[in-house]
Amino acid sequence: MLLSQDKSTLTLRWRSPWAAGTLLFAVYVGTALGTTWFVQSVDPSIRVMSVAVPWFAVGIGVAGVLLGGTRLWPAIFLGSWTVWGGVLHHSVITVTVDAFAEAGSIVLIVRLLSLWGFGRDFDRLSEALTLEQIDAGDELLGLGKRTVCHKRLTAARAH
Repeated sequence: MLLSQDKSTLTLRWRSPWAAGTLLFAVYVGTALGTTWFVQSVDPSIRVMSVAVPWFAVGIGVAGVLLGGTRLWPAIFLGSWTVWGGVLHHSVITVTVDAFAEAGSIVLIVRLLSLWGFGRDFDRLSEALTLEQIDAGDELLGLGKRTVCHKRLTAARAH
C-alpha cells in the first residue's frame, strides 16, 4: 500500500492490484457468508426485516471498485462464485452467470457514479443526492434480484 498526498487529502493507493484484489475478495466473501448465515438463522417471523442484509456484500464490492478501480472486477466474480458455488453448492451454470452479472453490475454502478460526477470526498450535496437517486433506482430495479436471492437462501436452508 502507498500513501500519497493529493490536494491536501491523504489518499491510499495500492501498488499491486493483486493485493487490493485479494483484500476485496476476502472482505466480500466474509461479508456475504456472514450475512447469509445471519438471514438463515433469523426467526422466520422477522425475516422480512432482514431482506437488505445480503446486499452488504454488494456495497463492499462497490466501495472496493470505487477505491481500487474497475480492474478489481475479477475479485468480485471470484468472491461471488466462492460463496454461492463453493460454499453453498449451487448449480455451476447459475452461479457463473450470476457472478458475472454481479461483477458487471458493480462495475456499471461505479462507471455511472463517475459519469454523474460522483467524488469520494462527499464535499458536495450533489454527491449525497446522487447516492440517494441510485438507492431509489435500485429499489425500483432490484425486485428481480431479490427474487433470485430469496430462491438462493431458500435452497441454502434446504441443505
